[in-house]
This record gives sequence, C-alpha cells and structure tokens, in this order.
Amino acid sequence: MTSQQKAPHTKRCRRFLTWFAGVTVAFSLFVFLTRGFWITTLRSYFIGRTYIAGQEFGRELPTVDEVEILALGGEVADGTPDSFPPDIGSRLGTVNRRTLHGVEAEQIASIWRDIDFDHHFAGLCHQPFYALRFRHHGKLILETSVCWKCSTYTLPVGVFGLFGPTQNGFDSKSETGQKLLSTLSQYAPHPPTPK
Repeated sequence: MTSQQKAPHTKRCRRFLTWFAGVTVAFSLFVFLTRGFWITTLRSYFIGRTYIAGQEFGRELPTVDEVEILALGGEVADGTPDSFPPDIGSRLGTVNRRTLHGVEAEQIASIWRDIDFDHHFAGLCHQPFYALRFRHHGKLILETSVCWKCSTYTLPVGVFGLFGPTQNGFDSKSETGQKLLSTLSQYAPHPPTPK
C-alpha cells in the first residue's frame, strides 16, 4: 500500500476522532450545566422506586408459604458462615434461625402486611434485630433486615444489580410493629445477654 492510499484513511480517522471528541466535550458540558436537574431527577426516581417497593413488599406482599427468621447478632467478618448482609460492606452473625411453613408462615406475612410502611418513620442507625426471607414455592420474594431501634427495614430496589438494598421506614412502635417483634421473638429468640 502506498502512502497516497493511506492518506485518505488517516484523514477519515482524524476527522472521526475530532468529531467524537467534540461531541464528548459538548455532552459533558451539557451534563455539567444541567447537573441540578439530573441529580433531582435521579433522586426522585430512587424515592419513587423506594415508595413503590414499599407498597409491593409491604401491604401487597404476595402469597408466601415459607418464612425464614434469622435472629441477628454482632458484626462478623466477610465470609463468615451463617451470617447476613444487612447493608453493603457489613455482615451480622446469626444467633438463631427458624423456618416456618404453611399457616405459621402466613401468620408472619399477615402481620407484615398490616404494618404501616413509610419513609417518615425511618431513623438512621439500622442495627437490625431480625432478618426475614419470605418465599413462595421455594422462590425468594423478599429478603429484608428489620431494625426496631430506628424503625427501618431494607428493600431490594437496586437497578440492574448496580445498587444494593435501600432502607424504608415502618411504624415499629405501633401495636402491629410490636406484635411482629414479639412473634419473631417467640419463634427465634435471641440468647439472653450476659450480665
């Protein structure tokens, strides 16, 4: 191939790279100048996703035939067997576990559906006392960790697997919230704390 034949190809590559760089700079400038809009839009999207998931996995929780209750203890190292990830980057040990089927599982699900779920109940600590796995015919419907101290529970609202669970609030001090705690404590009690 002669140098005359290479020249048009090189010019086309340079033109394309110049065009691509210009488009990239223009797009980046556009995103930068409109960043307030994008941040508000993304924030609104995730608030909306949390609200919808709160309904879907709260009052509208589908039929379940199995509920696994995990009584959670203190933090443990990654890779610890029989541990639960309440949040990204942390794991809690399991100090007791019980799996309920049939009528007993539906009893827990029924109490769960009756709780008032809303973000305005939520605090900040999320030190879950229990984790729950709701299943139907072996398929996991909801995995959540529940904190009565700050009235939060986790919800699976990640997009394309990029984000982990988020937290939503529930009325932990209500009669129904306390009924859930006492029922879980009957099935999977925490060991007595040493004095």
